[in-house]
Amino acid sequence: MSNKTGITVILILFSVIALFGSYNYVYKPKTQAKESIESELVTLRATRDDLEEKNKHKAEYEAEIAANYEKFYEVISEYPGNLNQDVAVMFMKGIETDKTNSKFLLDKVQLSRPELFYTLQAPANDENGNAQYDCYRVAYPIQYNGDYEGIKSIIDFVMNYKYRMNCTHLVINYDPVSEVYSGEIEFDAFSVNGAGRPDEKADVNEKEGKSNPFHDADGGNSVISGAHDSDNGDSIATSYDAKIDLNNANGDSNAGVTVTAAGSNASSKLNEVQSVDIKIEEKDGKVVASYTVEGNTFEGEITGKEFAIYVESSARVDSDDTNGIKLNIDNSTDIPVFIKVSGDDEASPRFSLGSKSGIVKVY
Repeated sequence: MSNKTGITVILILFSVIALFGSYNYVYKPKTQAKESIESELVTLRATRDDLEEKNKHKAEYEAEIAANYEKFYEVISEYPGNLNQDVAVMFMKGIETDKTNSKFLLDKVQLSRPELFYTLQAPANDENGNAQYDCYRVAYPIQYNGDYEGIKSIIDFVMNYKYRMNCTHLVINYDPVSEVYSGEIEFDAFSVNGAGRPDEKADVNEKEGKSNPFHDADGGNSVISGAHDSDNGDSIATSYDAKIDLNNANGDSNAGVTVTAAGSNASSKLNEVQSVDIKIEEKDGKVVASYTVEGNTFEGEITGKEFAIYVESSARVDSDDTNGIKLNIDNSTDIPVFIKVSGDDEASPRFSLGSKSGIVKVY
């Protein structure tokens, strides 16, 4: 091979190598980069089109977000902001009943410490600046005794309680001799803690100290003097704020129990002893009395300096005539309550005074 031929071959080889290098290191990368950019452009265009479509519904999405935040705060509002033991004590006080038609008494109560069981993530723009809410649970084991109606009343009380609770354990034992129910019941209470959550405190509506040292132990007053002492309350029969009529519930003409006050009334034809509840309290700067008969409640304002109740009862007609009332007075004001009872059956009275608080006197 001549030198000229060898140089030609070498030049051809260099040309091939240069062409191969240009393809692999210049053309091919640029082609791949172009394809990658075109692929990315397709993805970005799809993302852009999707965002533009979503932007058309921006107002709808923002409204849904606001609605979901509102639902979030609505749900946590069903739980208190803490689980203080003084609130637990008042809850226990609220479930205990001892009335004519319902009895549920606590034999033993255990107050446990709340335990953290869940951490709830707060919304991104939480109105109180919380990053999270801590959820606590506490168990209230109770030993009780009472009657069947009392057990049903406690279940109703918990179902209608202002905060959500649940019953995790229930044992009912029945003694046919004493007709008493007893057993164990356990409730779980929950709280959601965080900034802005309500600080639960016991609402003890009792005054400290007494202006009159002769009050009964339960808050009633048995030896107060008043304007009706001179005639043993007879003047109440002609001038009263509320009237209670007690008659034979089996009769056709009258209801067995009728409570009339402030132009309204409530009645019952039940032929049994039942509770009539009168609650006297301050509302919006006024003194108001509410009256409850067989689950029906009405109320009226008290404008005087005392509250007089006239109970006009009647003698029993026969052995089937068994109705009557146990009058419960819950008086959280300084207004004295005077009750005059007349015409009651001496051997089997229809009227009896149940629980009382505040100043209450019966003639």
